[in-house]
Amino acid sequence: MKAKTAILAIIAAAVSLAAHSQDRVRFRATGLTCAMCSKAIHSAVKVDPSARKVDPNLQTQEWHVTYDKGKFDKDRLIGQVESAGFGVSDIWVNDSLVYRRSTPRKGKPAKR
Repeated sequence: MKAKTAILAIIAAAVSLAAHSQDRVRFRATGLTCAMCSKAIHSAVKVDPSARKVDPNLQTQEWHVTYDKGKFDKDRLIGQVESAGFGVSDIWVNDSLVYRRSTPRKGKPAKR
């Protein structure tokens, strides 16, 4: 029984360490109208080698991206999304608001 408890403690410590070695970024995209829009943003963000996981929520138009700790660059993310033809209105890093566009721009239709 002690061995099982020790193994569980090691696993919990490893999960905790992994969580602290990443930045959790959430951003709201503007201009999305369809699944192809979502795919375009996903592709634009995923090219960043420090972006480990990219998850969209199409209902809220929010994205959750996991970055290597300290590698997130707000201006690079905005540029990636805007180059795909969309806008960014809000960005949170580890649940703290770090960017808010006062007047969210409407996205341009993506080139297809």
